[in-house]
Amino acid sequence: MGKIFKPEIQAPAPPPPPPSPVGADPAEAAKTQKAMEDAASAERKARGRAATLLTGGEGVEDPATISKRMLLGS
Repeated sequence: MGKIFKPEIQAPAPPPPPPSPVGADPAEAAKTQKAMEDAASAERKARGRAATLLTGGEGVEDPATISKRMLLGS
């Protein structure tokens, strides 16, 4: 009988470290945060519009909202 081959399992590479906040401009960080929030808001609005168009104008609830409503029983 031969040896049983067991491949080595490699751990995934760690994520790159976040940029160092030392010397970072707080105003620039605030602008970046605001831009990210605006982009996320625009994406949510676009998804809502697309869902409304796909369903013929009927409102579509977010699955999290449906789950919350089911848990609360309302």
